Amino acid sequence: MGTSDPSSPVVTAAQVAACGSACVCGACGAKPAPESEAQTELRGLGPFEGKTPDEIDQLMASKGFGKVGAFSGGAVYTKQMGDGSTAAVRTDPAKVRIPPKNFADEKAHAHKEVVPTAMVANGNYAPKAKTSLDDKGDVTTDPSKAHIPIKV
Repeated sequence: MGTSDPSSPVVTAAQVAACGSACVCGACGAKPAPESEAQTELRGLGPFEGKTPDEIDQLMASKGFGKVGAFSGGAVYTKQMGDGSTAAVRTDPAKVRIPPKNFADEKAHAHKEVVPTAMVANGNYAPKAKTSLDDKGDVTTDPSKAHIPIKV
């Protein structure tokens, strides 16, 4: 992790994700910002791997998330938090490629994401606005971890 020097700059999860090494290897000399309320909320949902879209839909509704359709044909669930972050979950059907490239999005999957609330419009947001999380709720830049396999 970064230094324990209190004068070290604090960086956001998005900056850590963009750098890929900041605050993980200590190369940037910064320390991570405290976890956002959105990340904590997403951690509390438990694992999605192996769940069906209907099971995820029921869970998200029970936790107070709003739902809109996704451009992919799946769904986008969002919940604004008090610290200016929004917890977001996306479910996407498998992307069909001919021939297949064995990418993570070629199977039905979900995403857990943190988005600044100011970047959310009509329940959706631009892909560049998000910080991707793995199924445990940890920040990741690895597409295979950001695409959480679900059942169809």
